[in-house]
Amino acid sequence: MSYDIPLRSSEGELMGYSLFDGSYIHETFHMDDVTCVAATPKALICAGGRLPKKRNIVPLSQISEDSEVVKVGDVGCLIVTEWFAETAGWTKQQELFNG
Repeated sequence: MSYDIPLRSSEGELMGYSLFDGSYIHETFHMDDVTCVAATPKALICAGGRLPKKRNIVPLSQISEDSEVVKVGDVGCLIVTEWFAETAGWTKQQELFNG
């Protein structure tokens, strides 16, 4: 079981979330307007939003339970670990859009 823990600044401002899976705390990365177009037993194939490719393979182990995108046909906010987003190049892609 995993759940998101809010991260707050010293002033109490919400800065983001960490994914806690019982043994590790992971920073999370949120991507809006993502669609799951296909799936395998171990991964989702996602498109849309600001994802860098037409089809992006996302391991199920890297998806938060709070993600709106968890099965074929789902559309919404995909929440994955920050580590996976960095490895897949999504954080750099996001920086390009945010300027």
